Amino acid sequence: MNSGPVKVLLVGERPTGYSFLSHRLERRGCECRIATSNSDGARLFRELPFDLILCCESRDSIGPLVASTIGSSASLFRSHRVENGCLWLPAVLHGQECSGAPALQPSEFAKILDQLVDMIKSAGDSRELSLS
Repeated sequence: MNSGPVKVLLVGERPTGYSFLSHRLERRGCECRIATSNSDGARLFRELPFDLILCCESRDSIGPLVASTIGSSASLFRSHRVENGCLWLPAVLHGQECSGAPALQPSEFAKILDQLVDMIKSAGDSRELSLS
């Protein structure tokens, strides 16, 4: 078993962008921290260990955050606004860049998110997770 809760970093300029996610994750026993920009998120990630990073509606470059995450055991997803909602784009999965992975609809992302949390809780290897 993983020692302690799954640590999640939520990055976004507006709390409404991630309030639903934080409630969902906290109900699953995750510990959530908030950063208001990608650069703040990269700084927090360098200071504290996070298992999962979710970027919601941030206008600044995600590059520094991706660079900080590569080589770690963390996974990073970012949302991309579309007409009637958003798509979730995998950027890093278990420390490996995966920028060419397909975008996920919210319902698909919810399933992937649940699987990731379960794998991290059980100290499983999230590299077994299939995004396709």
